[in-house]
Amino acid sequence: MEIGCLKRLFEMNHHEHRDRMYRLLKDDPVFRFEYGLSLAGERARTRRQWERIRQEGIMEPIVLARDVEKYDATIESIGMFDHSLEVAMGVHYGLFAATIVRLGSAEQRERWLPGIADYSMPGCFALTELGHGSNVRGIETTATFDLDSGEFVLHSPTETAQKYWIGGAAEAAKWTTAFAQLYIRGENLGVHPFVIRIRDENHAPSPGVTIADCGHKCGLNGVDNGRIWFDQVRIPHDQMLSGLSSVSRDGTYTSVIKNSEQRFSAQLAALTGGRVSIVCGSNNQAKIGLATALKYAISRKAFGPPGREEVPLLYYQSHQIRLMPALATTCVLSLGSNKLKQMWYACKSGVSREVHVLSAGYKALATMHMRDALQYTILSLSFILLSFFGLLVHESFSILDKECREACGGQGYKSENRIGVLRSDRDVTLTFEGDNLVLLQQVSKAILSDYGASLKEGKGTGLLAYLGNLRLAHRKGKVGGALDSSDFFRTALCRRVAKLLRTLLQKLSREKPKHSSDFDAWNQCLDLAASAALAHTEMVVWDSFQKDLIQLELESSNPAVASVIPVLQICSSLYALSRIHQSPLFLRYECLSVSEARQAEELFVSRCHDLTQVAIPLVEAFGVPDHLLGPIAFDWVRHNSRELRAML
Repeated sequence: MEIGCLKRLFEMNHHEHRDRMYRLLKDDPVFRFEYGLSLAGERARTRRQWERIRQEGIMEPIVLARDVEKYDATIESIGMFDHSLEVAMGVHYGLFAATIVRLGSAEQRERWLPGIADYSMPGCFALTELGHGSNVRGIETTATFDLDSGEFVLHSPTETAQKYWIGGAAEAAKWTTAFAQLYIRGENLGVHPFVIRIRDENHAPSPGVTIADCGHKCGLNGVDNGRIWFDQVRIPHDQMLSGLSSVSRDGTYTSVIKNSEQRFSAQLAALTGGRVSIVCGSNNQAKIGLATALKYAISRKAFGPPGREEVPLLYYQSHQIRLMPALATTCVLSLGSNKLKQMWYACKSGVSREVHVLSAGYKALATMHMRDALQYTILSLSFILLSFFGLLVHESFSILDKECREACGGQGYKSENRIGVLRSDRDVTLTFEGDNLVLLQQVSKAILSDYGASLKEGKGTGLLAYLGNLRLAHRKGKVGGALDSSDFFRTALCRRVAKLLRTLLQKLSREKPKHSSDFDAWNQCLDLAASAALAHTEMVVWDSFQKDLIQLELESSNPAVASVIPVLQICSSLYALSRIHQSPLFLRYECLSVSEARQAEELFVSRCHDLTQVAIPLVEAFGVPDHLLGPIAFDWVRHNSRELRAML
């Protein structure tokens, strides 16, 4: 297998720039890992590191050129090193700046971008409130247009209206892009963005602005999350971002987007970019954890046949089953996230419905995968038998998938080995930029709408085009054909989506007459909705990977490309098999036969073994530099020796 070829596939772009970033993170002592710092110490360290990056002149030309692809490559590289530094910079360049770029006028971009680029205008992004996180539409902060002065008056009318969890607000930021309900002549025109000065040149809060610290967190303490209250804060007329909507001096409201729903979605475009970034960053953390755990597993030995040498951890089938599905999923998600980025980059005039839905589903899937890969426990069903009456009989259960942290035993709990620290710092990604369950609801509503259209057409349409003939997708029982073929996996995965959506639609139809509102009826279906959305996203990820494999096969005359195809085919197979292995829904909805489920379980174990044979070169292809892995990935005996301790 040509490791360099696969590394380039996983990275997608800007390979030399990524290597430059990694060299900086290795060579400069300011980027040395430190553990056990106080809250103030962590924040000070993040400030020093960001200042060092500014001294290198890395970010300013990227921001001024609006080079989104190079920006993402930079932030992904920094995220491999430290999440606090990644988030601190991402809030300023990726949320504050991106909001102005996407929602501001040409004049506003020209006025503010230079200060953002050189950091003379440090900013933050104020959307979330104490009382409203995922429900952005319900935020309480108001922006009332004063017809007499021509100013906007920002106000926090209640305690729950305070802006909360605002990265950079507690200490660093002097400006913010704040979202508020726009009122003109008493009419609420919905959520709109404004640029507000929150601190003066002496770093004191601006008149009418109150700022407080959110305090210590479970992780990510290098980021100074803060709270902001506005008390009748007046801002000039030209500080409402007016790229999409504007208010004239006489109070006339105009917008290039007439539909209020579409306008609301467009105002939140920066969040889509944030979610895309989270997808890539989360999968990168899984890469670090897996690279560390697997390299440790080939050298750390435990037990063995009587009278013989102990064997490496990776020799054990249980260890292979613990780590190989996560490895396969990480590889599949790597190419899937690259495809998502390309689609996001193509959104020049607005976020398409497909990208919005994909970014929501991918964000949920990638962050949950990261959580699971770094530690979480998944309930694995060894066999699930369906009785004649369709009742579930659970033959046996086993807790199998405790991943990287526990796969490294006590060493996985040690901060310097990074896995536990990554888990703590990244846990927040499951809820920020959209709580995962809320995002899955958004996905499910979109695909349920397309499912209704598909029923009329008799085939999958819109986001569900992959379903093909619905009559075939709704079939029960035996799939038939070769168990390890893409046709088998496609049929099983499609059946799960189709049957979940049919069940969801049927349940929703039953619930509506029982309740006074569609809201209450939908509330009774949320478990099914989340399952359908996750099944859809997993199918889309797998389908995208198949297209990548087809493209690679077209390029297989290149020996380097040809060398990586067999490995990626194992990943594809194991990704699909692990879905069947983990989820009872395949048998509950008769997406395959009981016999096929048993065979799939045997093949799952076999594919775990197959991937083990190439696991180390595969994690080498992740491109994680040695200095960003935990010490247990290398000579952990010497690292813990008395000799080295004396030297330190």
